[in-house]
Amino acid sequence: MRNVFLLHVETRISLAIIGIVVVIFLVTIFKSLDNFNKFIDRINTYEEIRVQTNP
Repeated sequence: MRNVFLLHVETRISLAIIGIVVVIFLVTIFKSLDNFNKFIDRINTYEEIRVQTNP
């Protein structure tokens, strides 16, 4: 019975660690996507300015 309880505890700990890693991974992806969108917006702004000043 003790081995079953320890296995249950280890499973919960493993799932918690996997959950934390997945959350960190998703936060990193969404932050990088936000930075990429800001970069694209800045490129588009420069392109609009270039087109306006260069007839």
